[in-house]
Amino acid sequence: MGSFIIHAVENKLISLNQPHFQSADEYELLVYDNSHLAIMLHVKEALLLLQRSLQAKLKAVSLKREFDCLSVIHSDELNRFHFRSYE
Repeated sequence: MGSFIIHAVENKLISLNQPHFQSADEYELLVYDNSHLAIMLHVKEALLLLQRSLQAKLKAVSLKREFDCLSVIHSDELNRFHFRSYE
């Protein structure tokens, strides 16, 4: 998993926890993938790697809000994944 992806999601989590964001029942991270590369990993495996990396890096940081799901748009196809279902 590229460190730039982990860093980008970490920044989104930090932004999500800023006081100007209103509270919600669910928080979703939407990613638009406009790359022309074939997917090399199964999506579920990639999400598990992302989740493990984020948990390890953010364990020491106290966050009130986390993303509940990740939605990826690729080639006009929407895939939605709930992080909690992969724990």
